[in-house]
This record gives sequence, C-alpha cells and structure tokens, in this order.
Amino acid sequence: MSASDSIQARSFVARIPGWLLVTAAVVTGSLAMLGTPAGSSVQEAIEQRAAIVIEADFGKPLDGWFGNGDWTRAWLHEPTAVRVGRLMLQRSTMQLRDYDFEFAGQIARRSMTAVFRASDLRNYYSVRLRAPAGPGKPLVLERSVVIGGEAAGGVEIPIREGLDIEKPMRVEVQARGSDFRISIDGRLVDFFHDDLLPRGGVGFSGEPDDRPRIYWMRVRHHDDMLGRVCAWLSPSMS
Repeated sequence: MSASDSIQARSFVARIPGWLLVTAAVVTGSLAMLGTPAGSSVQEAIEQRAAIVIEADFGKPLDGWFGNGDWTRAWLHEPTAVRVGRLMLQRSTMQLRDYDFEFAGQIARRSMTAVFRASDLRNYYSVRLRAPAGPGKPLVLERSVVIGGEAAGGVEIPIREGLDIEKPMRVEVQARGSDFRISIDGRLVDFFHDDLLPRGGVGFSGEPDDRPRIYWMRVRHHDDMLGRVCAWLSPSMS
C-alpha cells in the first residue's frame, strides 16, 4: 500500500474506555481460541464491522487506481492536484457497501464528475457538477446511473446557493443501503433512493476539454466508535 492511498484501521484507542477494550478483547479472544463456530462467526463479524478509512493525496502518484487501457495518459499532475481525464476507480473501495465519499475538487472549465457504488468501469452512479451557463445562472448537479456503459435516469438539479466555482468545492456522497445524500460545502443538495447497485467503489472522470482538478479524496466505512473498536480487535487490520 502506497503513501498516496492508505487504508487505515483507525483504533483511536485513547478515546475508547479501557474497560470496553479489555472486555471486548477477552470475550472475542476466548471464543476465537476455542475454535468453535461461535468464535469464528464473532471474528468474521468483527472484521466486517471494522472501521476503514481510504485516503488519496492527488499531489502524489496514482497508485491503487485502475481504468481502461492507458488511462493515465489522460490525467495531468499538478503540484497539489490532478487534472482528471478518463474514468478511473479506486481499487480498495470496490467491495464496500455503505460509506461516506468525500473529495475536494474544482471545475476548470465546464464540469467535474465523480462516481460511486461502481461495480466496474461500466456500472456506477454518476454525479456531475456543471458550471453555470452564464451570468446569474446556477451551478447544476447532474445525477444518473450507468448500466452496461449506458446512462439512464438522468436528473438535473439547479443549485442556487451562493457557491464560488473559482475555488475548490468539498463534495460528500453518503451511501446507506439504497439511500443516498449528496452535499456540497456542507449543504445538502440532493438525496435519492435506488437499489440497482448495492456495492461498489468510487472514482473520477473528466471530459477531454474540461480536465477538472481533484485535490484529495477520502472514503470512510464504519468509521464510528464501534467500528474503531472492531478495527483494534481485528488481526487483519493491525
């Protein structure tokens, strides 16, 4: 695992009461050492519930990402960001279901696109932020689901809140089962319900003439107190 894409099992032991850690460790360890089905199932449940945080700093090499063909040629590096070209996905996120996907990006010309719940390069949800069409016009969020490489169910939402597209925007996508929420700079701008794609990773793409900038991204899965305890207890996370 490279420095640019790190999977961190965040224990935050200092924030967890000592009695809770000791009790959980004793119970889990005892069951696991017995080699019983109960011990095995408990350990599996702990690993499935463990907190995972996946981060990328786009001022560094694009390790841990994949796309079609020689996709890296369409991406341009800058000192603190990457200019987005053809679709690429983050490999370590591909099996996740529920997560918070957050990134900082900037529209360079016309648009900026992120994808989530991507089962592969031809099946995913897409959210595209389109620059205002002229003075006084709003930023537009375009959302669709791509199945077999074909976009469907397109929705356009004008965002009339005052957003400065000359500056980077912080976009967050929250996926919980078949419910999704999309926020920009901390403000909820869209929510929807869909069950076509139950799991999958995140990624970015850009039109050839747009090349939006992406500065960083973060995916948080089960990153709460219980998830941190499970990460601390899980051998695969240590």
